[in-house]
Amino acid sequence: MTLTDRERFLYHLSVLMTVDVISKDKGKPNMDVDGMMSAITKNRCRKLSTKDILQIYDEVEEEAFAATVVYEEYALENGNDINDRMHGFNVRKKDE
Repeated sequence: MTLTDRERFLYHLSVLMTVDVISKDKGKPNMDVDGMMSAITKNRCRKLSTKDILQIYDEVEEEAFAATVVYEEYALENGNDINDRMHGFNVRKKDE
């Protein structure tokens, strides 16, 4: 089974967003996420239209905002620092 263009786009979007956040945390220069997504779309997700890409991006953004409450509740219940929780570096309790 192979990935659909939509699934490929979601994968690359997630990776790029994660790398962008980590780069900013480490004081690295800003990535050209838009330029990289354009290159990925041209080379890996050719069947997606601009409308499809914008819709997927909007859906991912909406999900990220909606999931923030879940992450915040989990962090509070498990004693995780908000930065650890948001960046996914420490999902275990601090005393483990």
